[in-house]
Amino acid sequence: MLLKKCKPLNSSLRFRYIVNKKALNLKKFKNLCFKKKNNSGRNNFGHITVRHKGGGLFSLKRSVDFFRINKDDSFFISYDIDKKFTCFLGLIKYKSGIISYILASNDVILNQLIKTTFITKKNSIGLNSPIGWMKPGTLIFNLESKPGVGGQLIRSAGTFGKIINQYEDRVSLKLPSKQIKHLSPFCMATIGRASNALHFLKILGKAGISRYLNIRPTVRGETMNPIDHPNGGRTRGGKPRRNPWGKIIK
Repeated sequence: MLLKKCKPLNSSLRFRYIVNKKALNLKKFKNLCFKKKNNSGRNNFGHITVRHKGGGLFSLKRSVDFFRINKDDSFFISYDIDKKFTCFLGLIKYKSGIISYILASNDVILNQLIKTTFITKKNSIGLNSPIGWMKPGTLIFNLESKPGVGGQLIRSAGTFGKIINQYEDRVSLKLPSKQIKHLSPFCMATIGRASNALHFLKILGKAGISRYLNIRPTVRGETMNPIDHPNGGRTRGGKPRRNPWGKIIK
């Protein structure tokens, strides 16, 4: 079990479920980490582009390899946790001695052989190959939207896509949102399901934990002042409801 229930020593720990780090083989490498300043959801002009961001504890960011261009065989060494990603990161070591982080599959085990290949059609867990080489019905994650751009789709914890059909110039697959997408057969993807499938059962326990994770409170527009929101400064009724940017939502 990758989740553990905290002892109810106080009200904030009574219902808290967190990741059991003792069940993971954690091994960190600082040469794969870097410092990044927290922008609090603001762009280079200081304007808020992503709301409800700010604060949080400082932590080193892991440089994750979404391309996996290296074709050498590698072995899965250990797991790692980064608050930027909901799924676990996997530390792999190539035969050439290179070490890198990847998005870990849900069923991967320690010392497992992980390949990046363009030839074989074996559907083994953790294999990274073009989707045109995979059989219909294969579960995938860490999918490229265009060939050569790196994994951009299906990266959240426990998510997976499914290959439906293959054609000469495209591959049809179903995303976790049930959307059907047609992509190039040369787009790379990893076979399996993203790790940390029990992430939806995680309970923070109190609002202070979410503040540590760089999440600020979400407040209704009616409770704000008129200068802060189009719905602010009045009760329900009257003018139509608007979003924070002034567009009518009804």
